[in-house]
Amino acid sequence: MHSRQCRQPVVTLYLLIIRATAPLVRWLGLAGLGAMFASFGSYVAYENSAG
Repeated sequence: MHSRQCRQPVVTLYLLIIRATAPLVRWLGLAGLGAMFASFGSYVAYENSAG
C-alpha cells in the first residue's frame, strides 16, 4: 500500500510531461515524415532523370 502512495506523484509528473510534450512530439513527427517524403521524392526523381 505504501509503495503505491509513493509512486503516485511520479505518475502524475509523468502524465504532465507527456501532456506537455505531446504537441512537440507530434510536430517533430510530422516534420520527420515530411523530410522523409521529400528525400524519397528527390531520390526517385534523381533515379528517373539518371535513367
